[in-house]
Amino acid sequence: MNSYREILAMQSASDGAAQRAEESADRRRVGLGNGDDGYRGIRICILVYVFLLIFEGSLRKWVFPSLTNPLLVVRGPVVAFCYMIAMRNGKFPTGPFVLTSLFLGILSSLAGLFVNPAGDVQRVLMVTAYGFHENFFHLPMIFLIRDAFDRERLRMIGKWILILAPLTALLVFLQYRSGGDAWVNKGAGKDSLQITAGVYGVEKIRPAGFFSYNTGNAAYLALVSAFLLNAMLTKKGIAKPMMIITGMSLAVAGSLSISRTCILSIVLVITAAVFCMFMAPKLATRSVLIGFVFGVLYLIASQFSVLGEAASILQARVEESGGLKEGGLVRFLNDFIEPFTVLDRAGSLGSGLGMGTNAASGLLTGLSGAERTFLLGENEWTRNFLECGVFLGGAYIFWRIVLFIRLLQVSLAALKLQNPLPMLIFAACFLLVLNGPMGVPMTMGFVVLGAGMTLAAAREPDMGNEPEAEVAEVQQQPLARGRSAYAERLHSGRAL
Repeated sequence: MNSYREILAMQSASDGAAQRAEESADRRRVGLGNGDDGYRGIRICILVYVFLLIFEGSLRKWVFPSLTNPLLVVRGPVVAFCYMIAMRNGKFPTGPFVLTSLFLGILSSLAGLFVNPAGDVQRVLMVTAYGFHENFFHLPMIFLIRDAFDRERLRMIGKWILILAPLTALLVFLQYRSGGDAWVNKGAGKDSLQITAGVYGVEKIRPAGFFSYNTGNAAYLALVSAFLLNAMLTKKGIAKPMMIITGMSLAVAGSLSISRTCILSIVLVITAAVFCMFMAPKLATRSVLIGFVFGVLYLIASQFSVLGEAASILQARVEESGGLKEGGLVRFLNDFIEPFTVLDRAGSLGSGLGMGTNAASGLLTGLSGAERTFLLGENEWTRNFLECGVFLGGAYIFWRIVLFIRLLQVSLAALKLQNPLPMLIFAACFLLVLNGPMGVPMTMGFVVLGAGMTLAAAREPDMGNEPEAEVAEVQQQPLARGRSAYAERLHSGRAL
């Protein structure tokens, strides 16, 4: 009788462990994990952050146009709440990247209070606070994303990014075919419209998708290409039919974007995929599949005249800007050279943190929408120098360069382990990490998300505290000849 009860107890424990393992797997699939690991609330905040990053432009354009300015910082409260949860649970990152960024942020803010030319105390405080919010406040989120997500959990975010691609392609198609004053092409702000193609005689706009402007759509499509190519290389993440649908959506949205930045971003990710196959030969076995898929997509795309028209407009844009050399390479290099020509104007402390942002321009000039102009120039490093001076501005630029190097190191290390995802995400975001305009909330969000996901994608799943690890450990034990797994547990004395 006792042995019978022991057998029932063992079987009950086994069933309980299996049920816990299944529940834990379900939690992992939705990206939450165990409730007692200290990261559950942080993960929820990060998911909300991603949702708002993608859809805040839609909220500003179509849902709450009267709140377009407050919605610029709609992710700020989410970040603050995330930090509160992290500090309460002892999970707030305290590494050198976080500490140095906060130190630079405090020094830059204090310096800005003394040199800001706005005059009025209230406006000085508002400009400085906004500058701190854009340049520094969100940076610890990079490392919270790293700590809260591993490669498997990150695939869930990637899956939703891919699922959204067909809707994006449909919206981009409607925006491309509609006039500049159509509802779908409304900009963020009163009487604000989307940027036109910039080609003589062409009245098309540059579709923005769900975002306020087309630069957000370019950053999003780069991430779509990263997760799509990772799924092709590893055969994990999405089913093959979804790969085809997503690939077609990417081809349509990218072609109709008539954006050089968008095309360049996608090409960089494709180049990174080729590099991954070269450096990790096991991944190269998928190259035939990738080549076949993109070949089919090209044949399908070539049958649609609207895509050919968009390609012609893009080609005209490149030619009118001076071709690939003048409009591409020279322009790219100028982004890194121009900032060092303004050092004599920057001075030791600059003009004040936040003074070079579009929001500060609106606050200080009273202008809105397309009427605003950047007070210190559009180039990001130029803005950093002119806002914070040679020393603090230079230190902030150096911080971003070091972060870029760190992301590259992590991506290369993961690639040696046959994990291409970090390198693909890195390719999608590294230009933004280096000198993307952090004063633009959308760009700042993609810097944080891209850098955080690159680090998280390099993390192998930590199953040590998961109930399914117990089951896996038992399943991996060699079985005695003629014994079932359950009999082996009974005879070995292991209870699940």
